[in-house]
Amino acid sequence: MSQNSSVSLWYCVCEDSSASKLSGAEETALQNFADRIRQIPHCGDRLRLLSESQQRAVSLKFLRARKWDVQRAVDLFAAHEKLRRVEYFEHIDPCDEGVRAELLSEKLTIVPGQSSSDSVVALFTACRHRPPETTHRDTLKSLIFQLDAALAVDSAQENGLVFVYDMTGSKYGNFDYDLSIRILNMLKGNYPARLKKVLIVTAPIWFKAPFQVLRMFVREKPRDRVFIVNSSTISSHLPLEVLPGSLGGTRAHDHQAWLREACRRMGRTLPPDYFTRGGVGGGLQSGSGAASDTSSLTDDSGSAGTGRGVGGGGGGDWLLDGSVSMTDSVVIASGASGNGSSSRKRSPSIDGGGVSGGSGGNSPSKKRSGDGGSKINDDKNTRSKSMSLAAFAARISAMQREGLVEEFNSKLGPDRGSDRPCDAFRRNRDRNRYADVPCLDASRVRLKGGDSDYVHANWVDGYQQANAYICTQGPLPHTVPDFWSMVWQNNVGVIVMTTRLVEGRRTKCALYWPKSPGESQTYGDVTVTCQSVDDQEDLVTTELTITQRDSCRSVTHLQFTSWPDFGIPHAAGSFLKFLDQVRSVAKERRGPVLVHCSAGIGRTGTFLTVDIAMRRLVDTGEVDLLGTVLKLREQRAGSIQTAEQYVFCHLALLEFAANIGLLPPE
Repeated sequence: MSQNSSVSLWYCVCEDSSASKLSGAEETALQNFADRIRQIPHCGDRLRLLSESQQRAVSLKFLRARKWDVQRAVDLFAAHEKLRRVEYFEHIDPCDEGVRAELLSEKLTIVPGQSSSDSVVALFTACRHRPPETTHRDTLKSLIFQLDAALAVDSAQENGLVFVYDMTGSKYGNFDYDLSIRILNMLKGNYPARLKKVLIVTAPIWFKAPFQVLRMFVREKPRDRVFIVNSSTISSHLPLEVLPGSLGGTRAHDHQAWLREACRRMGRTLPPDYFTRGGVGGGLQSGSGAASDTSSLTDDSGSAGTGRGVGGGGGGDWLLDGSVSMTDSVVIASGASGNGSSSRKRSPSIDGGGVSGGSGGNSPSKKRSGDGGSKINDDKNTRSKSMSLAAFAARISAMQREGLVEEFNSKLGPDRGSDRPCDAFRRNRDRNRYADVPCLDASRVRLKGGDSDYVHANWVDGYQQANAYICTQGPLPHTVPDFWSMVWQNNVGVIVMTTRLVEGRRTKCALYWPKSPGESQTYGDVTVTCQSVDDQEDLVTTELTITQRDSCRSVTHLQFTSWPDFGIPHAAGSFLKFLDQVRSVAKERRGPVLVHCSAGIGRTGTFLTVDIAMRRLVDTGEVDLLGTVLKLREQRAGSIQTAEQYVFCHLALLEFAANIGLLPPE
């Protein structure tokens, strides 16, 4: 199968194989749909990259999914494009270990129709789902990859989809509210499948209350298509011939055979040991054996919504939103020297070191060296090479976004820290926001006093400055006292927050500071008082005083409010302005700068990477973004979560270089 490398793989498998002749009205609707799509940014660009037959096939799928209602089909296409772009589902690689683990778990499988009139059955076996051991993103990638393959056949798309949620043998710990809601809303509102019904099989008694809550968050139409059935009544919704034996049907279903067929349809070639090599919890399972007993009502599945990892395919032309784009080549100033030093000038707001004014507190014992400072910038340790600014800009111009995405996937990718000691992290599960974001023992911040020295935070070096930052997760309600103990004990004067408290109905961080001037709150043995609040377009600056016994200190809290989770700021300019403001405040304070988002690795890692790279560029004229991320991950596992964030670091550094005269503004 030929494939344009600039187009999402899903679109490329949508060949026009429809044998039926369309009516005149349907042909008109097809043309109207294409004309409207071409007028929508991103969507029009995507359609124009397809061949004529592929454009027709894609248009047919969305129109059929909305019963030939052109406007509804256009809305669905736009929503689907946004889903693929924002959630990073444009290229899904079945060989990515997170996705592979989900595919081989057999928790989700597709039972294709045996005849041209049968619906596709998507079967989710709840007892196989163990939220602490996976992420929403990997689970959704597994679902979407299989659905893409199933709907590559025209008859499957026409006959619709039945989603079966089999709860036989499942425990409370197998159930995931947010994942269920995301799947239902995606299937009805963001994916070109005709969702006919959702069947919940053998729902246990405890499911009654969660089901009522779940219904409140699901759109009205899919809500009316949800049915609770048992093994004796399911046949009134689906014939036994299409149901596998686990549901009382007569259909013999081979999950391995289906995965091979799905990969064939998607143009993927699996390695010979795909189904046999270890690393995914024992490989492919068979049957419907019950999961391990996770029936505790204390849900330790916070990680399920974090969605770590990136899509693995062969790149793509999914451009960033906002004013920063990779479509234009980078123009290098003529006459620039090879090392970028001839036109270099020092920015007055960048003095070397990290954003902080100095390290302090009870950080690990390290000394600043006179020959290169922090290991984070020691070239012999980075497994990468530094380069001049001119070479860096030329490299980006040559690689474009798809090249940088490939570099991220091949040299960075998901990092769960499993190869390094994280014993304290495992012993303190109730103090971790996400179960798949480890806290490395070697660099973790240790608290003094109290019943535990554990807080999910790590020391990270800045440019030529040891322990310039503390990177931490967004506090949980019961870890807020630990958070303020860490701030007090380590003389933190600046707190950088790159998340909102709630995003997309999900709590990303507990409210850990008083927000109104004059308000005071006591957390453990630290009292925090709000002195003033300055609320700007992208930045909220709150001046706080913290008191312990008879001692009082000032802390500045800076919250950047226009940075989506797993995404990037809408424009590099607003981010650079925010970073400059942080530096301006930090210069007047001693101690490390504390940086957090929700997990403390994606947006936090992006912030640190750009700050360190900018300082190095000004000081030496050289750039090593890959090496910076690699070293950053040695202290804070998982830093920089997505390829999109990695690309943004490159764009932000280029814009910074242009702002201070090292590159022309173009």
